[in-house]
Amino acid sequence: MEKLTKQVSGQVVFPGKARGRVTLYSADFKQARIPKGSIIVAQMTSPQIVEALENVSAIITDLGGLTCHAAIISREMKIPCIVGTGNATQIFKNNDRVKVDAYKGTVKLLRAHPASR
Repeated sequence: MEKLTKQVSGQVVFPGKARGRVTLYSADFKQARIPKGSIIVAQMTSPQIVEALENVSAIITDLGGLTCHAAIISREMKIPCIVGTGNATQIFKNNDRVKVDAYKGTVKLLRAHPASR
Protein backbone atom coordinates (compact mmCIF):
# COMPACT_ATOMS: atom_id res chain seq x y z
CA MET A 1 0.00 0.00 0.00
CA GLU A 2 1.34 3.44 -0.98
CA LYS A 3 1.86 5.89 1.85
CA LEU A 4 0.22 9.31 1.37
CA THR A 5 2.79 12.07 1.46
CA LYS A 6 1.08 14.88 -0.40
CA GLN A 7 1.62 18.12 1.47
CA VAL A 8 1.79 21.83 0.72
CA SER A 9 3.15 24.72 2.73
CA GLY A 10 2.62 28.45 2.76
CA GLN A 11 2.49 31.56 4.90
CA VAL A 12 0.45 31.48 8.11
CA VAL A 13 -1.85 34.49 8.46
CA PHE A 14 -4.05 33.22 11.29
CA PRO A 15 -2.84 30.33 13.47
CA GLY A 16 -4.73 27.20 14.42
CA LYS A 17 -5.22 23.55 13.58
CA ALA A 18 -8.05 21.84 11.73
CA ARG A 19 -9.01 18.56 10.11
CA GLY A 20 -11.74 18.19 7.59
CA ARG A 21 -12.85 17.64 4.03
CA VAL A 22 -11.69 19.87 1.21
CA THR A 23 -14.16 22.11 -0.61
CA LEU A 24 -12.61 23.70 -3.69
CA TYR A 25 -13.63 27.31 -4.24
CA SER A 26 -13.71 28.99 -7.66
CA ALA A 27 -15.48 31.93 -9.30
CA ASP A 28 -18.58 29.83 -10.07
CA PHE A 29 -18.84 28.58 -6.48
CA LYS A 30 -22.28 28.09 -4.93
CA GLN A 31 -22.43 28.99 -1.22
CA ALA A 32 -24.91 26.22 -0.42
CA ARG A 33 -22.16 23.69 -1.14
CA ILE A 34 -20.03 24.43 1.93
CA PRO A 35 -20.62 21.71 4.53
CA LYS A 36 -19.87 22.61 8.15
CA GLY A 37 -16.24 21.96 9.05
CA SER A 38 -14.96 22.15 5.48
CA ILE A 39 -11.46 23.24 4.58
CA ILE A 40 -11.73 25.81 1.77
CA VAL A 41 -8.99 25.44 -0.85
CA ALA A 42 -8.85 28.19 -3.47
CA GLN A 43 -6.53 30.09 -5.77
CA MET A 44 -7.76 33.14 -3.86
CA THR A 45 -10.97 34.16 -2.12
CA SER A 46 -13.39 36.95 -2.99
CA PRO A 47 -16.12 38.92 -1.20
CA GLN A 48 -18.82 36.57 -2.59
CA ILE A 49 -17.71 33.77 -0.26
CA VAL A 50 -17.66 35.72 3.02
CA GLU A 51 -21.18 34.78 4.15
CA ALA A 52 -20.47 31.09 3.66
CA LEU A 53 -17.21 31.10 5.63
CA GLU A 54 -18.93 30.79 9.00
CA ASN A 55 -19.06 27.03 8.36
CA VAL A 56 -15.40 26.46 7.50
CA SER A 57 -12.59 25.17 9.70
CA ALA A 58 -9.70 26.63 7.67
CA ILE A 59 -8.84 28.57 4.50
CA ILE A 60 -5.96 27.59 2.18
CA THR A 61 -4.99 29.57 -0.93
CA ASP A 62 -2.51 29.21 -3.78
CA LEU A 63 -1.91 32.96 -3.99
CA GLY A 64 -1.73 35.88 -1.59
CA GLY A 65 0.16 37.35 1.31
CA LEU A 66 -0.48 39.01 4.65
CA THR A 67 -2.85 41.61 3.17
CA CYS A 68 -4.83 39.49 0.70
CA HIS A 69 -8.59 39.00 0.99
CA ALA A 70 -8.31 35.53 2.59
CA ALA A 71 -5.82 36.84 5.16
CA ILE A 72 -7.98 39.79 6.20
CA ILE A 73 -11.18 37.72 6.41
CA SER A 74 -9.51 34.88 8.33
CA ARG A 75 -8.21 37.30 10.95
CA GLU A 76 -11.60 38.99 11.28
CA MET A 77 -13.43 35.66 11.60
CA LYS A 78 -10.65 33.89 13.55
CA ILE A 79 -10.35 31.04 11.03
CA PRO A 80 -6.97 29.29 10.63
CA CYS A 81 -5.50 30.34 7.28
CA ILE A 82 -2.47 29.56 5.12
CA VAL A 83 -1.86 31.59 1.95
CA GLY A 84 0.66 31.44 -0.88
CA THR A 85 0.95 27.64 -1.16
CA GLY A 86 1.37 27.93 -4.91
CA ASN A 87 -0.34 24.62 -5.72
CA ALA A 88 -2.94 23.53 -3.14
CA THR A 89 -5.74 23.57 -5.74
CA GLN A 90 -3.71 21.18 -7.89
CA ILE A 91 -2.83 18.79 -5.05
CA PHE A 92 -6.15 18.55 -3.19
CA LYS A 93 -9.55 17.60 -4.62
CA ASN A 94 -13.11 17.94 -3.31
CA ASN A 95 -13.80 15.68 -0.31
CA ASP A 96 -10.14 14.79 0.33
CA ARG A 97 -9.50 14.64 4.08
CA VAL A 98 -6.68 16.97 5.15
CA LYS A 99 -4.92 18.16 8.28
CA VAL A 100 -4.13 21.87 8.50
CA ASP A 101 -1.38 23.08 10.82
CA ALA A 102 -1.58 26.86 10.65
CA TYR A 103 1.23 27.16 13.17
CA LYS A 104 3.77 25.46 10.90
CA GLY A 105 2.08 26.55 7.64
CA THR A 106 1.41 23.03 6.33
CA VAL A 107 -1.54 21.15 4.87
CA LYS A 108 -1.23 17.37 4.64
CA LEU A 109 -3.41 14.92 2.74
CA LEU A 110 -4.74 12.31 5.18
CA ARG A 111 -7.01 10.41 2.80
CA ALA A 112 -7.79 10.97 -0.86
CA HIS A 113 -11.44 10.77 -1.82
CA PRO A 114 -11.64 7.91 -4.35
CA ALA A 115 -14.34 9.50 -6.51
CA SER A 116 -12.24 12.63 -7.07
CA ARG A 117 -9.19 10.78 -8.49
